Amino acid sequence: MSRSDSTELRLKQVNFISKHPYLCAFIACMVAHITTFVDSGLVPSSSYIILTLGVGAFGVYFVRTQIRPKKRERLIINLSSVGVIIAVLVLAGVYQSVSIKGVFHIVLGFLLVLMMCYMLRESKDLEKTVVIMIIALSFILKFYYVFRTSMYVRQHDLGSFEGEHGHLSYIQYLYDNQALIDKDPRPYWQYYHPPLHHIISAAWMWLNLDILGTGINPAREGIQTLSLFYSMVIVITVYLILKHLKVKGIPLYASLTVIAFHPSFILLAGSVNNDTLSIALVMLSVLFTLKWTENQSFLGIVKIALSVGLAMMAKISTAVVAIPIAIVFLMVFIKNCKENGRELVLQYTTLGAIAFPLGLGYQIRNLVRFGMPITYVQELSKNIDQFLGEGNFIQRITDFSLYQFKSVFLAWEWNDVVGYNETNPLIALMKTAIFEESIREGTFPVGSPANLMATALFWVSVVIAIFAFVAMILVLVRKCKMNAYEKVLCGSFWLITMISYYKMAYDYPFVCTISFRYVTPVIALGVIFIGVFTDKLRQSKSKAGRVVSISLLSISIIFALLSIGSYTVVSQIHF
Repeated sequence: MSRSDSTELRLKQVNFISKHPYLCAFIACMVAHITTFVDSGLVPSSSYIILTLGVGAFGVYFVRTQIRPKKRERLIINLSSVGVIIAVLVLAGVYQSVSIKGVFHIVLGFLLVLMMCYMLRESKDLEKTVVIMIIALSFILKFYYVFRTSMYVRQHDLGSFEGEHGHLSYIQYLYDNQALIDKDPRPYWQYYHPPLHHIISAAWMWLNLDILGTGINPAREGIQTLSLFYSMVIVITVYLILKHLKVKGIPLYASLTVIAFHPSFILLAGSVNNDTLSIALVMLSVLFTLKWTENQSFLGIVKIALSVGLAMMAKISTAVVAIPIAIVFLMVFIKNCKENGRELVLQYTTLGAIAFPLGLGYQIRNLVRFGMPITYVQELSKNIDQFLGEGNFIQRITDFSLYQFKSVFLAWEWNDVVGYNETNPLIALMKTAIFEESIREGTFPVGSPANLMATALFWVSVVIAIFAFVAMILVLVRKCKMNAYEKVLCGSFWLITMISYYKMAYDYPFVCTISFRYVTPVIALGVIFIGVFTDKLRQSKSKAGRVVSISLLSISIIFALLSIGSYTVVSQIHF
């Protein structure tokens, strides 16, 4: 292989990964699944064989494509290939003997990322190479968290597979009966949710248990593989939105680093309820709508319809994304009704014919058969210690007393360290954006280096959040790369999501309902506004623009390092 052929091959590698990011993420998740079942206690005995063959083949391929094959170098190539095979066999033996296989996987993954980036160095496309590295490292961190964290740890409303309540019971019911529950779902906790996530999870269990014969525990723990993939879909989709908006260079790297290493998406990678899938589909609907505003194609409207309909089929609250999309549709129609009015009406009708049955089919079924309201939500009892309804709501949302920031973790009255319930939704939002409800001083003991690291992560995230808010305001009111459609879509989605959050805080006054997991898309929207705003400064080529860009990149790297360190600690805590 000549040097030019080798360079062309590297270009093809870059292009394949950049053109098929979702496929590459899916393949990575499947490799993680078959070699670990994404659980440290369930690593199959065949794992080392698969890893040995895979890493050995990649190592030999790396050697043979990196050394120019002149006649005098053929011996070097062959000897190097033999050396790689021997090294891989030695590592395979070490892998079999070590007890902490998770660390081995992380080191191996990191080395593979470095080798891949080295192979791509001559593609002369620095941007794609850096993006691939960021996303790949993001996957390694998420995989490690999922690998070390059981599906029963840091979850929400799971119940048990053997019970009659919770998401796990819902999945097990679908697996056992291969049909939706044939009675009023309201007495069964969480069964009121639309079934898309639960159907996919039940089908995944069936594939693993009945077809592949993995055993019951791997089949169940393996559900986290799906969430790991969904979390990567979110990161990739945000990157594609930034790319669509023509954000480049340092603003792209900094923005992507924030979303790639944000704790919310690390936690979502291990979550086995319907949150992760619904958020992934919502972000896809945003991407497809942005693309459709440039080219109002029939295929584009079908993509929007499927993503919105399936998002609502995963979680009905995702219907909020339909409002900003509808506003954009109206704007496009008003502008183009004279030229393409009939075509647009046909497209909108098609969207409704696809999205409404998908998104509301389960709710309409339950309304007709059992009288369950379409917007039904199961409520908690007011007689529990996390009830907040006795206080004044205005006082709750305007109280920013400093004592609330003594701990960076969500406050619970029964927690002796703080002794009060979190009441302000915005403060709760900032805390739970970084640390899930069950992550507290037990994970990061007061006065320990780990606690200092967690505190630093929280305050750095606050700085980024403030910058994102300022960037959003400036982008929305000033001329920039985003056109009117893009501003309205992203801006109104952010606003409607936040209004919905505060409404829920008012309607359901409990500590657990003022969690960031109900508004997670605002992270993605904030990152998008950061990227667009900083890119505008970059293009100005002013000194202030360079300072802001470099500062943002530095903060994003610090944020990523603190997130990696903090969630390495979290991964070791199994409660």
